[in-house]
Amino acid sequence: MSEQRIRARYLIHTAMRAEQAAEFIAGEQSTGTFTRVPGETAELRQRHGARVESVQENGDSASEVELSWPLSNMGPSLPNLLAAVSGNLWEMKQFSRLRLLDLQLPDAFLDRYGGPQFGVAGTRRLCNVSMCTAGR
Repeated sequence: MSEQRIRARYLIHTAMRAEQAAEFIAGEQSTGTFTRVPGETAELRQRHGARVESVQENGDSASEVELSWPLSNMGPSLPNLLAAVSGNLWEMKQFSRLRLLDLQLPDAFLDRYGGPQFGVAGTRRLCNVSMCTAGR
């Protein structure tokens, strides 16, 4: 059985090389710390660190990056999910702009929360909201 992973895709604007920026986010949002923590091994970082899945440069300092985290880091916990995929990213001076574009969750979240009842289209219809295209 393959490992279940949470995947997040971001649009980033940075002066850094796209690959370097993706690695920075992966470290910051998983195993990265200012100093080494006692007991933190290379094997532990390899097993629990976020992984850069793809990097696509769009030009003009804009890139799309996709990261993933092992579900075992947080379980199907919404607060832990939010901390992992966003945390303090929007405060980082390395990025002039950063947007979370997409989030893919393993079945464990559906099993835990039993939704979505109406799906994306139904929720938009109930809220009388159409898809937001601002900033594209």
